[in-house]
Amino acid sequence: MTLKLRVLPRARVDILDQATYFATEEGENLSQRFLQGVEGTLSRLAEFPDLGSKRTFGNPRLATLLIWPTQGFPKHFIVYRVLEDHLEIVRVLHAARDIPGGLESDRF
Repeated sequence: MTLKLRVLPRARVDILDQATYFATEEGENLSQRFLQGVEGTLSRLAEFPDLGSKRTFGNPRLATLLIWPTQGFPKHFIVYRVLEDHLEIVRVLHAARDIPGGLESDRF
């Protein structure tokens, strides 16, 4: 069964910021490839929600989060959680970022 997707506003900003960065720094082609990679990854996660890896975070509020790399962009992680009737996309973060720190202040 394919779950519905709910992309939280902060995750949408992450995706658009990264696509804009790629378009500005590397060209529109890379930006489009990134957006296609995100779309493909989200579709796959909706179909197979348990693909992601659990990470151990110090904050128990983050215990339900899963992480999975973006198709074609293995250092860009989709952070999500599986809820009863949908998949909630929390953030899309680069591996070089402080992922736990970036999630601590988020409200989801």
